[in-house]
Amino acid sequence: QTSYALAASIAIMVIVSALWLQFPGEKTGSDLITFKGKMQHEKIMVKSGSAPAGIEKTDLFSGKAKPGDALGFIVKPIAHFVLIVAIQQNQVVSNFMPSGQTSSLSLLGQTGEVTLSGSVVLDPYPGQERLLFIYSQKSIGYSDLQGLLRFDQPVQVMQDSLKDFEVLQISEYMIEK
Repeated sequence: QTSYALAASIAIMVIVSALWLQFPGEKTGSDLITFKGKMQHEKIMVKSGSAPAGIEKTDLFSGKAKPGDALGFIVKPIAHFVLIVAIQQNQVVSNFMPSGQTSSLSLLGQTGEVTLSGSVVLDPYPGQERLLFIYSQKSIGYSDLQGLLRFDQPVQVMQDSLKDFEVLQISEYMIEK
């Protein structure tokens, strides 16, 4: 009887191992991250488990992303500056781009599509985030946004609160994890 139990255990381990090898690292269900919103003047690039320098224009978002994936961005220079931030449901505002800087990125003199250098890695925390591309004629400091942007605010209210920076447009995407 012990040999039958051992044989059954080994058979189950072989089947589980075979399935794991067939689908290594595949994410399903709630592990997937979706983006909602119509791309206007921007494109999102996603690279699975990538180092920040590993994103290429060929990695355009295809509808699937997961925690740990790196995001890169391409924008059209419709204003002098762009700042990309995310607002979490708990009202935390995160500076996505320009990465490691304290104010918006200058687009002066740029034409066509501009691939922003650097990337941001998607965190594993569940919930929704609003991804905002803020296009303005004046530079906006990341600290200028504190207390002005809220998760539940309409885009027009946000744009009105930033009128001193001559905001031309805020493009919005919902990230659902």
